[in-house]
Amino acid sequence: MKILWKSHPTNPAKNGTTEHVARELAVVAVGYGQAELIRFANAGERLKSLSEECAIAQPPAHTDWTVNAGSASGEVYILGRCSNPTCGQIRYSGPPQPFNTLATHGQKSRVFDPSVEITLCHACGKGAEKIPADILKKYAAAKASETQTYTPDYAGMLAMQAHVGGDNKHREIDGPRK
Repeated sequence: MKILWKSHPTNPAKNGTTEHVARELAVVAVGYGQAELIRFANAGERLKSLSEECAIAQPPAHTDWTVNAGSASGEVYILGRCSNPTCGQIRYSGPPQPFNTLATHGQKSRVFDPSVEITLCHACGKGAEKIPADILKKYAAAKASETQTYTPDYAGMLAMQAHVGGDNKHREIDGPRK
């Protein structure tokens, strides 16, 4: 909202000037008699004011990369989080070195390199970002000394998944049970 300062609370130099402020601040300042609300002449002026109000400069986004271990399982993983709340996060717990993938669903086996292929895709406009080399080195060292424990629930799920029935087929865990 646009207000005219009559008695600015902290900066007397702003008295007599107009400023675009958040609606909450304008309501309080007008309520205390420190400012006067400026009405808009037409809808175009109001929209221009709203665009100026919303164009507040945001600090540049940065990604925090960490190597963590799960509290219950001890599983070591890389976590990448953007400082912008509109972005997601990435969690990787696979092998730190390149490995061969399995040939499934008509796709041929190939070499998968985490340092090249795993990226955090930002929604804030920063672009895609690969895992930094120093984080991959820390992850490889931590993964080498990983001692992973399974909770009873997770161990039961793995046992059900690995069970081969009388028809010599594995049970589907995420599909409907028959």
